[in-house]
Amino acid sequence: MASTDFSSAGSPVVCKYDLIFVLNFNRVLVLFFLILLISSYCSIKKLFRVESSTSKEGVSASISDEKFSDKAKEYCLLKNIEGKHFTFDEYTEKVKENQTDKDEKVVWLYTSDTQKQDAYIQSAQKRGYDVLVFDSVIDPHFINGIEYKIEKTSIKRVDADTLDKLIEKEIKLESVLSKDDQEKAKKLFEDTLGGAPKLTISVEAMPSDELPVVITIPEFIRRMNDMAATSGQKSMFGDMPTMLNVAINANHPVTQKILNASEEEQKQLVRHAYNLALLSQGMLSGSDLTAFVQQAVARL
Repeated sequence: MASTDFSSAGSPVVCKYDLIFVLNFNRVLVLFFLILLISSYCSIKKLFRVESSTSKEGVSASISDEKFSDKAKEYCLLKNIEGKHFTFDEYTEKVKENQTDKDEKVVWLYTSDTQKQDAYIQSAQKRGYDVLVFDSVIDPHFINGIEYKIEKTSIKRVDADTLDKLIEKEIKLESVLSKDDQEKAKKLFEDTLGGAPKLTISVEAMPSDELPVVITIPEFIRRMNDMAATSGQKSMFGDMPTMLNVAINANHPVTQKILNASEEEQKQLVRHAYNLALLSQGMLSGSDLTAFVQQAVARL
């Protein structure tokens, strides 16, 4: 049998496949470095983001490890709605002059959703308050973890209550309504909204440029619900209606208008103001939202 000589006849074929291999290898190499470059860029961006899951997990998960907790607090950064970054000490120094309450506690205000809570953020900014952004999945645990580790500091969501209650000062606004008018306004809202979920209604002196009605959910209930949601467990409150605080702005012109209106118009105005407050919290939906929109169109 004759032997096959690859040295001459086979060499062109070998060279051809060698060339194809080299070309494909170069393409793979270029693709690899491109992916590596994009990955490095994303990693650098994440490094400078305040919501570093690693640092927040380090702080919140190290409650039992004081040494690690102290170190974690040094490199964990906070971000406000302006996109500026601060260490814990830097942020406390920034806000303590304007956001210290009557009990000498520095109050950190935060938002979990800058879009949905925009009305409350703007109200805080009008008073010169700064607002942090805590919008990641781990933040409910992070907040609970650090609040007990920072002396004389309280952390409250910007829509958890009226601003005067979030940061209580010695000097309070005066109400333009008499005590009798305040009682009338409260009773009118209670009678009109009797079929609503569990409500705690109050009349409070607030700036006249705030909403006529402000709806908030108590901080401790919200935190319980947030913690349950992130852990995949059912809230301890079960299917019970959410407790809502309804604050009537005594200094808003609409409140006076409600008191001076006819009985039928009073009910319409009360429901309209209440629905506006629900809408600002993103809590108006379904048929209630449809009815509200239809009423607004009818007024045009």
